[in-house]
Amino acid sequence: MKMDGLEILYRSMKDLNLDIQRFPIKTGSASFECLFSLRSTPFTFSLTSRGTCPKFFIFEVKAGFILNPYFGEKYKDILEVLSSDQRSGSEFDPKQFFHEINKLIPKTAHRKNVPSTSEIIRLMPVFEHNDRPYFSNWRLNPKGEYVTPENLKKTLELLGKEAVAYSKKDNVSSVWVANDKAANWLEKKILN
Repeated sequence: MKMDGLEILYRSMKDLNLDIQRFPIKTGSASFECLFSLRSTPFTFSLTSRGTCPKFFIFEVKAGFILNPYFGEKYKDILEVLSSDQRSGSEFDPKQFFHEINKLIPKTAHRKNVPSTSEIIRLMPVFEHNDRPYFSNWRLNPKGEYVTPENLKKTLELLGKEAVAYSKKDNVSSVWVANDKAANWLEKKILN
């Protein structure tokens, strides 16, 4: 289905030279924290439900801002999230759900809506080492070893396309740590 709302937001993001936006959406009694990312091809749109038992949904946004509203294995999860939405008597229609979401997508991008790496990891729990949201350093891979696809994916979503190009060109992996103080080790070492 065509997501006009994402197309309008995309244009605004391009005007500001931004490649990711975070924004809330509320439909009925269900609330989601959303990420729209231009960092990968195809683009991605994710919804993370809010509440005590959050659920994560990610969708590819293909050329023409086309999104397949198929939930697959996550169908029960979206029903669970929306069950508090008192839509009694009506069957869940994914196309109608995305039609509602489409109308709620912000029309204007803002620099303040660019999430930090830890926010991206919290909202898109699909990376290797999700417990390590802070960039620490680049690690040169030994001869015969290469950057893993998982590391490239995390690097792309958290640091962007230029970082991935650097990673591939120089065969260096991004290293991530759980504590932001550990990520600043070089700065501390220099100051001492």
